[in-house]
Amino acid sequence: MGQDTDPDLSAELTKWALSHGASIDGIAAHAFPGRGLGIIAQRRLEAGETILKVPTSLLRTESSLPDHLQSLAQEECSVNGLLALDVSLDNPSFSTSTSAPHSLWRSTLPSLSAMKSSMPLFWRPEAQDLLPPPGLALLRKQQAKLHRDWTAVCERGVVVAPQGLSLEQYIYRWLLVSTRTFYYTPEAAAAAAPSSKPRPPKSKSQRRRRRSKSNPKPPQPRPADDCLAIVPFGDFFNHTAGTQTVKATYSASGYDFVMTGPHAVAAGTELFISYGSHSNDFLLVEYGFILPDGDNAHDTLLLDDVVLALFSPEQTAVLDAAGYLGNYVLGAITGSSGGNGGNDNDDEANDDDAEVVCYRTTTALRLLCMPLRRWKRGLSCGFDHGDAFQAPLNDLVTKVLRTYIDMAGEKIQHVFRLDEASFADQKDVLTRRWGQILALLTAATNRIRI
Repeated sequence: MGQDTDPDLSAELTKWALSHGASIDGIAAHAFPGRGLGIIAQRRLEAGETILKVPTSLLRTESSLPDHLQSLAQEECSVNGLLALDVSLDNPSFSTSTSAPHSLWRSTLPSLSAMKSSMPLFWRPEAQDLLPPPGLALLRKQQAKLHRDWTAVCERGVVVAPQGLSLEQYIYRWLLVSTRTFYYTPEAAAAAAPSSKPRPPKSKSQRRRRRSKSNPKPPQPRPADDCLAIVPFGDFFNHTAGTQTVKATYSASGYDFVMTGPHAVAAGTELFISYGSHSNDFLLVEYGFILPDGDNAHDTLLLDDVVLALFSPEQTAVLDAAGYLGNYVLGAITGSSGGNGGNDNDDEANDDDAEVVCYRTTTALRLLCMPLRRWKRGLSCGFDHGDAFQAPLNDLVTKVLRTYIDMAGEKIQHVFRLDEASFADQKDVLTRRWGQILALLTAATNRIRI
């Protein structure tokens, strides 16, 4: 994400990155009208070429935070929240002064007004409530994370926060960080490159401590939310759900961006990375955009709200015990959608439901079609898709889809009723997203042969 930027600034950005230790080969920052910044090829690029190196000295990570911010323990504030404070502070790393190392990079960041219109975290409740259920659930988790971080900031006050920092300003910077960071763990980066310095001998106290813990507990993996790095210039790459042309990796020396794919890329072509295999609901809440119809090969729809409403409390407990409670997905998914337990094989799905809903969904719905003992036997031995229960199963799948179609139609009507002057941008993206969902549901219903 980035604001509209003139070509002269794009050239300055390249010079700026080079002057701060980055290595750039065959690419440049480019301003796309109406879309902000991206990266284009300046010459023919072959697979395997390293086109960008961003040194550790240019990264913003937990390790680069000022001492007074590092005093905020992770139990109090997430790394995302701490980096947001760092961006807010008037320090040499992110000062707004023209002499600061990152001042030019900061000028490319999207404006507060742009973030307020595109990011659901900033939307008014009337628009937030019209997000599709998966997006709304994700937003609620996002709000909880933000609340935790802001509470920590308020409790510490001026010790960690710049004077006069408002909640709106903090949310803005919190989102700038969350939408632009790359995955990064200092431990993994350090392990990737062995130190050239010999380790000093351990003291007696260190040796005693080691002997007193003969069976130390292995370190717990860090939450993904705390594995973050701001990578200036690298964050100009835009997302694709198709075949990515660039892959980013990190080590002790920084980030490397390498060309991938089977074919060379011509000069003038925009280069993309993948933010991950995400649905449009995820992209909307986390990044403030959705991909156009047909451009997101990973777009799916979570059916939990509709499916779970069909089960009694006793049946819900059975599903939970068997590992089939929730995560019911609409899409061409067979074999990878199963969860705890279950035989998620392509061979076990038939033409009726294999390309409509995931195996978890059909397995759960079978509980409504057959005796409990037979259902449990099917979990361990496999279901007979030619049995007498297939027709009622298809009926249930159709019922689920049509119920969701009705809900989508109602939501679209509510979106239309939003005030145009106050919600123009939100109405546009919500109408497009619910339209995509309606098309997905309708196509899925038509694929079922009854």
